[in-house]
Amino acid sequence: AGHAGARHRGRAEPPAPAPRARGEPPQDTPRPRGVGLAAGSAVVPVAGRVVRAFGAPTAAGPAEDIAYRAAPAARVVAPCAGSVVFAAPFRSYGQVLILDCGDDFHFVLAGMAQIVAAVGQTVLAGEPIGAMRAWSPGGDPGAPAEPPTLHVELRRGTAPIDPGPWLRATP
Repeated sequence: AGHAGARHRGRAEPPAPAPRARGEPPQDTPRPRGVGLAAGSAVVPVAGRVVRAFGAPTAAGPAEDIAYRAAPAARVVAPCAGSVVFAAPFRSYGQVLILDCGDDFHFVLAGMAQIVAAVGQTVLAGEPIGAMRAWSPGGDPGAPAEPPTLHVELRRGTAPIDPGPWLRATP
């Protein structure tokens, strides 16, 4: 099983955010206030603890996401205000949601059991967008062996960047 949301060499990836439309201003052009991200302005999308940091070594190279160990059935919220550009199951990554935060920033959230936002929907930072799967240690023998983990990736254009500095300390 691969790491959900992590884009590693040789692994399948969810679709990349759409390129900017022709005639759209370049990245360094000032945008209207409230569009895009500033350091510390995004909401941590799930209550939990970090179990893998951005850049941590993995079998496929440095991690391009932050992995949060979440409580069973934990609510997942939008890290920024923006538009949902992808919301569907993706291979072994579970439910994947890509959120366009403006100014060429996209959050990729992977590993959810349920998504409650639809493609094209505009959401506010902190608004519920999904839920993690249920899990009971030592319970149902058919249940997954690992607790639920949310993989949070931030991209500017197609380049992965460390989401840590962009996220507020509390969900």
